[in-house]
Amino acid sequence: MDGKMPSSIASMHAAAVLRRLTQSIDSAIGSRLRQRRLELGLDPTLLSLVTGILPLRSMAIEAGEIRPTASELYDLARALGLRISDLFRDVAVPSG
Repeated sequence: MDGKMPSSIASMHAAAVLRRLTQSIDSAIGSRLRQRRLELGLDPTLLSLVTGILPLRSMAIEAGEIRPTASELYDLARALGLRISDLFRDVAVPSG
């Protein structure tokens, strides 16, 4: 053995690392959205009236269960008085 992983194993490893990274980012962004919504005293239904995003969808985004579209991120951030960059600030990136 030359110490290298076979390409199929390396690809699977890279996919797993990427999946962990995106899940971590999704959770961090969702958590920040939820925290800000609660700070403002908004419930998901009221937020829905402002953004047009269904309450169940925004709750799933906050829980990190689904990945929002760019326009959803923009609408949520704007409705919550945030910049999109605020959502990504200091997001911890797991090492792989």
